[in-house]
Amino acid sequence: MADDTDLRETLDHHPFLRGLEPTLIDRLADLAHEGQFAAGETLLSEGRLAERFFLVLDGTITLGVAQGSDKLRVIEVVREGDALGWSWLIPPYHWTFEARTRTPVRALVIDAVTLRERMRHDHQLAHALMDRILPVMAARLRAARLEVLACETNHAPS
Repeated sequence: MADDTDLRETLDHHPFLRGLEPTLIDRLADLAHEGQFAAGETLLSEGRLAERFFLVLDGTITLGVAQGSDKLRVIEVVREGDALGWSWLIPPYHWTFEARTRTPVRALVIDAVTLRERMRHDHQLAHALMDRILPVMAARLRAARLEVLACETNHAPS
């Protein structure tokens, strides 16, 4: 029981979920577990099925577009307090970016497939989460746009 209480407290205190009603935290708790990942691990692979998302507790993750097997064109660095992964919300539910741990990472891992289904029937939960996810999506798109502009500037003919 202590583990369940600790998980709820961790969810409740994560910046992404801060201020969420306790009943909604309860509806998320059974979908979450804590995961630990070594530096250099791939958390999201572009084109693969998006079945989970992450609430970062410790560590840093690079998010970007894969260029070859090892190279990553970094769009953003995700840190403690951030959420990672929103492609699970948009059909066909495949990751649009690659994410690799830069340092060891500790994160809450959320079962996004079950959450997506739950959100279809629980409009209060859906609304509360979308209010939090949409700003993350907008920031990621803004970061991707800036990266595209930087690439165009660097490759513009002189």
